[in-house]
Amino acid sequence: MFKNMREALTFLNEEVFFNCGISFDINRVSEKKRTISEVMENMGYIKLLRIPYVVYRRNKSNLFKLIRLLNKYEYRGVVVLYGKNTSIHEYNTAIKVLREYMTTLKSITRK
Repeated sequence: MFKNMREALTFLNEEVFFNCGISFDINRVSEKKRTISEVMENMGYIKLLRIPYVVYRRNKSNLFKLIRLLNKYEYRGVVVLYGKNTSIHEYNTAIKVLREYMTTLKSITRK
């Protein structure tokens, strides 16, 4: 397994989230946090890369869905959105992977 949270998040950045445009600000992670769930709530922000502006101009856009999702799981960071050359499918995939990952974290940390 991982020696510390920095190693764990580096692995997630490189192996899990690279293709769907989600990354963690590893430098904002406190080593005092015991679970990845706690780290996610305190690490600073999640970046969602390559997102078309048109997607989050609408009131019922995926941006609002994403914010609702993060609120549901009590994420305490800031969501950073930028870019305009990508497909809506890629954006939806990023949200789907994030949702699945957060759900898994909740079930693991409850035990």
